[in-house]
Amino acid sequence: MPPQISPPTRNRTGPLFHGRCAFSNPSGEIGCFIYKRHWKRVFHVVRQKNLGLLIRRGKMLNDVLERITREKIIAVIRTENADQAVKTVQAVMEGGVCIFEISYTIPDAQDVIRELMKERNILVGAGTVLTLREARSAIGLGCHFVASPVGNLEMVPVCRDGNVACILGASTPSEIYTAMRGGANMVKVFPVDALGGPDYIDEILKPLPFLKIIPAGVKSYDSFKEYLSIGVEAIALGSLLTPRKHVESQNYEAITREAKKFSSLRDDLLRKAA
Repeated sequence: MPPQISPPTRNRTGPLFHGRCAFSNPSGEIGCFIYKRHWKRVFHVVRQKNLGLLIRRGKMLNDVLERITREKIIAVIRTENADQAVKTVQAVMEGGVCIFEISYTIPDAQDVIRELMKERNILVGAGTVLTLREARSAIGLGCHFVASPVGNLEMVPVCRDGNVACILGASTPSEIYTAMRGGANMVKVFPVDALGGPDYIDEILKPLPFLKIIPAGVKSYDSFKEYLSIGVEAIALGSLLTPRKHVESQNYEAITREAKKFSSLRDDLLRKAA
């Protein structure tokens, strides 16, 4: 049985409330898609009085993208179990980082996302998403973005329909450009330090400054500082922010200290650049 996003509803505004995105059909009518049985998409014309809600939905997506660009740090959470994931997120939050990518490699990752969506003032996304089923599942949980380590362009319309940010993976300039041209909102370059680090990203951005790049696989504090100075959209931090030894030993105070170190450096550099 496919995962449920949001069941059909008798409320004519239902698709809007469940995050569907706006489209125009050949007749020029504005509407959105409803998923029926067997994932059949049905175009639903939006009545005039509900267009304001549709506009707000689009603004919500823009707000997510702007916040990612503004806050710069995405904490990639990849733990052995759901309990570790939730506690790690809480520790990182105390350190001043509020954007989280929950890896689908975590057992019961959906439960983690569902729990975190209760929190206010944080962004929660699904990470290591490889299939359309996983993407739809994450969207159904209400997450703010879907991130994949690969450049699966089929995820773009799924995310667009769900009105969530789509972050695809790439390694080369051609792959990054193809992902952006294919509709990805941002592109995660992975494993960035193994590919050449800050110098590699800097060389890509010189001729292609319009690319919205998120370095992932950052291995050192110095690299983190250099990426910030280059002007990337954001930086995805995994084990550098949440060392495995601290997670396994449940040393969450140490994780909070690491998060404070990175968030303080971010704040200082952005303040100087302003």
